[in-house]
Amino acid sequence: MNTRFCLATIAALIALAILVSAWLYPRLPDTIPIHWNLRGEADGFGSKSWAVWVMPATMAGLTLLLYLVLPAVSPRSFQVDSFRDVYNLIIVFVTLFLFVIHLITLRLSLDDQFDASRSILVAFFAFLVLIGNLMGKLRRNLWMGIRVPWTLASERVWIDTHRLAAWIWVAAGLLGALLAWADQTLLALVPLTLAILTPILYSYLHYRDLLRRGELDLDPTA
Repeated sequence: MNTRFCLATIAALIALAILVSAWLYPRLPDTIPIHWNLRGEADGFGSKSWAVWVMPATMAGLTLLLYLVLPAVSPRSFQVDSFRDVYNLIIVFVTLFLFVIHLITLRLSLDDQFDASRSILVAFFAFLVLIGNLMGKLRRNLWMGIRVPWTLASERVWIDTHRLAAWIWVAAGLLGALLAWADQTLLALVPLTLAILTPILYSYLHYRDLLRRGELDLDPTA
């Protein structure tokens, strides 16, 4: 995704979040959810006078951090220029995910019978599918992906690990979304756990195997 289209999409999502908040503001209760626990349940609340604007502000702040600050401070060997289009698309997906969470929050504020926890889990696993589709295109960086010592030390380990993670994350996202939709929250955490741990374990074993065979491409600057 080129830079202009990326920024235009993000700006549109932030503007839409602000407009929806302003439109619903008169109907919202005095307090609305601002924090969620691991089960997707609201466990923190704030006054609507400021809480309704937290997510749009977070979307804008995170965009500035990911788009401008982090690439600017990246070391030479970990710059994002080589995969900037993918990096931009991930920022869009992150912003979209936050926008969906914002809509879920507003819906719950208007209807306390709404099953927000299931909706949040489904949205998260859908986000995992979107990110998973891009994992194989990520190149070494300090901000996104499977950032463990073995992937950061070797370009080959990074690429192989992320190609594997792409398949695992998409599969885990699809399965997790189905389980979450079926209200099987605990079962949905199983594919998520495997999606996190499997690439890490693979990166370590792959690193050790390449090292044993003398095929490891260690980066002296990593």
